[in-house]
Amino acid sequence: MKAKTIKWDDIRSQVLANPEVKAEYEALEFEFNIASQVIAIIMNNEECII
Repeated sequence: MKAKTIKWDDIRSQVLANPEVKAEYEALEFEFNIASQVIAIIMNNEECII
């Protein structure tokens, strides 16, 4: 039996249809943006060893 592929956009849309989940998701946006920026800085730093 072949597994069905589920697209991330479809899952996110279903989950964010719940107002409580959407509010929490939006409340965490600032923290995730900071984390993304830190990761980008680390990945662009050739001297950094991960």
